[in-house]
Amino acid sequence: MKRNTAAWATLLGLAIAVTGCVQLDTELAVPSATPDSVIRGPVIEVPVEESIPAPVVPEIPPYSAAGLNQRIKSLAKDSEARELQAGKHPIDDAVPGSAKVLIAEILSGESYVALPKIDGGRTLRVSLRCQEETRFDLGVYGLPDGTHIGGGNGECGPLGGTGFGFGWSPHRISGYLHFIPSGDEKVEITVIDYESAESPFT
Repeated sequence: MKRNTAAWATLLGLAIAVTGCVQLDTELAVPSATPDSVIRGPVIEVPVEESIPAPVVPEIPPYSAAGLNQRIKSLAKDSEARELQAGKHPIDDAVPGSAKVLIAEILSGESYVALPKIDGGRTLRVSLRCQEETRFDLGVYGLPDGTHIGGGNGECGPLGGTGFGFGWSPHRISGYLHFIPSGDEKVEITVIDYESAESPFT
């Protein structure tokens, strides 16, 4: 009887040992990786830096002040340039006596006009009067780099003028004006610089 009990105990221990090994193997089993279970990081696309072309600065002959007074007289009588020539004060925000006419021209079609040397910290006023109702684009650019400084677009006609005013940065010396009308009608263009009673740089 004791022999049978001992034999059964031996067999039972062996069975437990074998069963334990199977359970241990099951817990440590690692499934093989499949393509679906592989974690990949996001693909980062590095943008290609695009170079910005430098503005094209056209070759424009210097503006001549010779005959400027005569050209001013050819403008409409109620133009700001004519009023300044007559000793009037047509620009509200100008310090009295500081305004002077730099350019007075009658143009037709797309035109470039060079600006003379301008003292930094002053204000420019560009005025237009068109012979007929005309749409236009106008830009003022600084030299030597052709940086856009001011301007605008809209319509001008024979009744009254259309004007733009903007500050002239102290580090700018000269520049040019680019005028693009919708047709070939004659257009009066004047540029006046003055000291503003309300500084554009404050």
